[in-house]
Order: sequence, then structure tokens, then C-alpha cells
Amino acid sequence: MKIARQIGLTISLFMVLTMNLNSQNTEYLTPQELITTAYTLMSFDGGNPPDWEKIKNLFHPQANIILRTSPTEMTLVDRDGFVALWLKDMEEQNLKETGIKEEKIIDSYEIMGDIATCYVIYAVTIPTLNYPPQLGIDCFHLIKQNGRWYIISIVNEALRPGVDPPQNMKDEFAKYFNNISNDTRNRNPDQHLNILVNNQKKPSITKDFYLQSRAERDSLERPNIIMNLLEIKPGMFIGEAGAGEGYFTFHLSERIGLNGIIYANDISEENLNILTKYSKDFQKELNILDNIITVKGTEIDPCFPKKELDLIVIYHGFHEFEKKNEWLKNAYKYLKKGGKIAFVDSYHSNSGLTRDIINQCAIDASFSFLLYQKPSWNVLVYIKD
Repeated sequence: MKIARQIGLTISLFMVLTMNLNSQNTEYLTPQELITTAYTLMSFDGGNPPDWEKIKNLFHPQANIILRTSPTEMTLVDRDGFVALWLKDMEEQNLKETGIKEEKIIDSYEIMGDIATCYVIYAVTIPTLNYPPQLGIDCFHLIKQNGRWYIISIVNEALRPGVDPPQNMKDEFAKYFNNISNDTRNRNPDQHLNILVNNQKKPSITKDFYLQSRAERDSLERPNIIMNLLEIKPGMFIGEAGAGEGYFTFHLSERIGLNGIIYANDISEENLNILTKYSKDFQKELNILDNIITVKGTEIDPCFPKKELDLIVIYHGFHEFEKKNEWLKNAYKYLKKGGKIAFVDSYHSNSGLTRDIINQCAIDASFSFLLYQKPSWNVLVYIKD
């Protein structure tokens, strides 16, 4: 009787699924066609958002999607929830204006009758900005009904050091990098992954390309408005954490003048070297002053050489900090009483960063909330009482 009930439930479920699918178009005759279409539909130019109904039609009505939302948490959503998360990210990251490209780098399929499993390594880039790609891996489960294939589930993970591609995809993963970067041709796949994720190897760029990319960023990110919010004034002593290649550093340099100092911090020696190079290469065009001191920090301490700073600012970098609580508690000692710390960042599912996370970390480090605004990125400011 137990077996009969199970068979009956299975037949009933199949009938329900079939009825739910009868109204949908018959497309995607192979798993490969379905997955390729998915990545094509999720890529769009600025001002031309995706067709969400076509995207929803990729999924089975009862599909489940599990997305990485922080280093320790994942979120389970249905296909409507998937679209809602994307719309939220588009709003918070200005993706409607910038567009986004999801490139399917490598895929691998196992097809067994009317079910299939697919792994895809992908790279996400914002075409209008000179950012390194964000790597991830999607695991799809697919089902074939009424002559076409559907996505029945997705599990998503961010590729980063310590999270390696599947063994059967590593060789092809290495070839991908060999095709785009001669100076990494002899490295193994693990090294390739570390290079891209940590952005340790940067291609040389022309002056015109750099200045054009910077101008595009300025139009989207509105750094002058952000500096106004942070009350950046001549003569200030500022510690910038996670300065990277110096995009925001150079804006600060012009604003604070020769009587101020910026301590540009990063844990990457490569980034600091590039920052120093760019400060010389583009000094005239960007009015970069001789007021920048580079500082190599650690994962838990910015190591600023001066205490009594007026401001510590983290511009679009806090989402990458591995040890946020320890770092903030150490950063506290570098500020003068009444000094401020500012977090300028985006909140989105892939980074796992939210306003609540920043707020809790800041309060745990003894900072007091001061203001929140969103001129482009989210701007959160706290004060050392």
C-alpha cells in the first residue's frame, strides 16, 4: 500500500507539472540551448533591461534557486524571488544605466534521459567600467517535459581562492586565461584563479582609455557629491582603506590640497605600486598633488602611520574585507576623538554586504551612527565619540 501511495503521488505530481507547462511555449530543445539562452538573456546594455518574462520562462514553475548572499549564508528563492533579487541589485548598483555582461566561460553537461546536470563557470563584468570580472559557478538541474527543457534548480557559488573549479574543468579554465593574458600562460589553473580574483596582474592601458574609463565612472558614481557628504575639506588628514589603484584617492588628493595628507592603504603591494605609477602618469590631467602616502596594511589592521586622523574612508572595498570586525576595532585607534569613518559601497547578493552588517560591525567597534545617504553608492558614516 505504501508503494502504491508513492506511485500515485508521483503520477499526480507529474500531471500537475504537465498541466502547469501546457500554456508555455515549446522552446529549448537541448540543455545546451537552454543554458546558453539563460546567460544571453541576463546580459544587457545600459538603458535596455532584460525581458524578465523570457527569463522566467527558462525556469520550471516550481524551480528553486539558491544564491550565495554572504561568505557564510545562502538564500533560497523561487523564480519570482530570483527576479526580485536581480531588480534590487540593479537598483542599488545602477545597473539599469551601466548594463551588465554575464559570459559563460566553460560548461559541462551530464544528460540522462529527461534529466540533466550542468556546471557553468561564468564571468560577470560591467561593460562601462574598468573593473576586473567577478567569477562564479552555477550548478543547474534540468528537466525535460512536453518536448522542451526547463531549469528546475540552480545552486550558485562564488569562485575565489579556496573554492576551485571542478577537476574536469580546470584545464579548460586555464586555456581561457592563456587566451587573454600572455604573462600568465605558464601558470596552473589555481594560480590563474588567484590572479584574476585578487586582481594581481593588470594589463597595461593607454592614457586615453584610463581617462575615458575614469570619466565614465565619475558620471555614474558622483565622487564629488560623495566628498561633499563626507565634508572633505582642505588640510584634512585622511586614511583611505582598500585604496586599490587610486580611483577615489586621486579625487581626495585634489580636494584636500597640499596641507592635507592621504594615507592610501591596501593589503596588495601590486595595487599600491599601480596607484603610485598612476599618480605620476596622470598627475597633470587629474591634478594629483604630492600629498599621497601609500601604506601596506594587513587583513586586521590598516597600519596607518599616523593617529588622530580626521577621517577613514573605505570606498567600494569593505565587501572584500575578510575580517571586518577585527579590522574595524583596530581602525578605531587611528581616528581622533570626533573623527569619522565612512563606508561607501554597494549592497548586493554576491558580496553578502548589507547595511545591517556594516552597522553591527561599526557598533561592535564602538562607533556611533552619524548619517546614511545614497547619491550613487550607499554612504554610511559613523563617528568616534
